[in-house]
Amino acid sequence: MRSMKHTKKARATRAQGKKSARRLTKNNLDVQIQFVEENPKRPGSESHSRYALYQPATTVREALYLGATKGDLHFDEKFGFLRRVKDRSAGKPKEKKQKNKVMRGLVLDGNRYISEREYLGLGIQARKHTTIEEAEKSLKAIDRMLADVQLRIDQKIMAGKENSLQDFVSYVKAAVTAEQKASPELGVEGWRFYSRNRICMLTKAALKQICKDPRISKGIKYIRVLQDSIDNALPGWVKLSKAAGLNQLSDIVGVDGLKPGRRSADEFAKKALKSLKRKESPSDDVVLKALRLWGFGKSVSRQNVMPEGHTWVHSDTLGIIEARSDHSMMVSSPCQGHENFVRLLCSWARRRSPNGALPFTTISLNKNYAGRMHRDGGNIGPSIGLAIGNFTKGRLRYWAGDSQKGRRSATVEQVRDEPSIALNTRNGAVFDGNCAHEVEPFKGERYSLIFFTVKKYQKTSDEVKRKMVSMGADWPTSSSLQRLREHVPT
Repeated sequence: MRSMKHTKKARATRAQGKKSARRLTKNNLDVQIQFVEENPKRPGSESHSRYALYQPATTVREALYLGATKGDLHFDEKFGFLRRVKDRSAGKPKEKKQKNKVMRGLVLDGNRYISEREYLGLGIQARKHTTIEEAEKSLKAIDRMLADVQLRIDQKIMAGKENSLQDFVSYVKAAVTAEQKASPELGVEGWRFYSRNRICMLTKAALKQICKDPRISKGIKYIRVLQDSIDNALPGWVKLSKAAGLNQLSDIVGVDGLKPGRRSADEFAKKALKSLKRKESPSDDVVLKALRLWGFGKSVSRQNVMPEGHTWVHSDTLGIIEARSDHSMMVSSPCQGHENFVRLLCSWARRRSPNGALPFTTISLNKNYAGRMHRDGGNIGPSIGLAIGNFTKGRLRYWAGDSQKGRRSATVEQVRDEPSIALNTRNGAVFDGNCAHEVEPFKGERYSLIFFTVKKYQKTSDEVKRKMVSMGADWPTSSSLQRLREHVPT
């Protein structure tokens, strides 16, 4: 039987949790909070999906706005997924005209609330709200409009077509018109529209030329088009984009649309996985659409594979990486909140791997570049390579008998004249990444996925292993890697 002391302590803890939950959800919506970055909820559950949406929230009000329930907040605080953050500005004197942030997208300016979002350099403001409830309604309307625009962008991307700047203009106009008809009480026609871009995006010559326009305002970090109406703001947005050398919407998305693209890819993957029958694998068409939606980062670090003349490539690392701070094995940040996308890729790859086994820790995800001759220095060796897209040629040239296997890529060209074979990665190919390999020139749209195992995989914690398995990996063992190695061509 438990002691009276422990019983009282447990009751006190539960009472404190209930008291905290009441304060968080009823008495003080603007208390500052912070959620843990990694989603702690069960993958595939509704709570997991909700957490991914409200995790960025910094106040209780914002968490509820983003879809959290009162039960979510009670549970998250009780189990340590949410903690309260001390307001550092409390007690400090405030300037008379300083705007007070209520939550992301909503500020208090004097006695008026302003709802505001900025997307791909275009800003939308709904001003002069006297109550926070009115401001939240306008913010939700702005979010609906931007979701409409994103949907139109995604539909064209999934079809393999390019979105132009004028396409974006037409998407925004259509979304605004639709919202005006759906919510006439919000006064959308009186909202403020503007465009801005970072000064560092423009060359000195382009900056000098565009500043001659009296409608342009140059600040310390940003250059801004001073317009209020949508009919004036959108042409200004086009002018500013072109001045920055951004001629297609994909150029802008690569700069500012990384997160929206990844969210779209994960949502698409979630729906695609849900529609699959038992033991059914996603089709090439479905995976290609998801890859087209994915917001690829511009990697400047992959110097050993970067083609001649390139300063960056579209490449992301999904899965296990080594933390720089303490050298522990951790899940890479692109996976966080995008587990469905990773799961879709794994489900598709499994049907193309030997015997349906997929032992790996990490995926190298690449878009539209032919990696030059190199050796992989940070992995065990046995890897599965896959390529997908509307392209011709682009086979994987592989030096199976590399006489300098495992050495640094700096000397890799010394074995170019040695015998090599060409592997067709469309259906999946196993190779040893420690041997020299390169992608042959290709034409068209090409995505490649390399599933490999990092050398320090045995030092990975059980928690991280479970995370990878939940996303579709077969956690590698010495025996599973040996079985995979048997499929490496010699």
